[in-house]
Amino acid sequence: MQVPAAHELLVSFADSQAASIFIRASIPARNNARGLYLRDPAHTEGVTTVNVMVAPQFHVDCNNEDKVNFEVQVALKSTAAWCVVPSFLVLNASGKGFDLSVHPETLTQGTASFAEVLGFDATAPHLGPIFRFPV
Repeated sequence: MQVPAAHELLVSFADSQAASIFIRASIPARNNARGLYLRDPAHTEGVTTVNVMVAPQFHVDCNNEDKVNFEVQVALKSTAAWCVVPSFLVLNASGKGFDLSVHPETLTQGTASFAEVLGFDATAPHLGPIFRFPV
């Protein structure tokens, strides 16, 4: 076990508001789907755009003041060029949505493709993604 390295990591997380809170990403229009799955030919004939809702899930003991003061600048990054997202969004306690566009015309027909939308705390990107959304 690497106790000193683990301790350093936990100390570095202390500066990030988002590090101690679970962040959920889903598509409300698709029964709160936790990812985007395009399989039918009708879904891949043109650009598909969906609104992805990102919301923090606070602990039951979290006080209202902490919820009101919660604000994280999130840097968004797609792992594939055919999956287009905005660069940033400001996440507060009530959540925030962003548009995700999938451009399937650049993909090889008949093969499976996978990408992720990664959300990083813009003030501490070295801590890794605070949420992942599969496409």
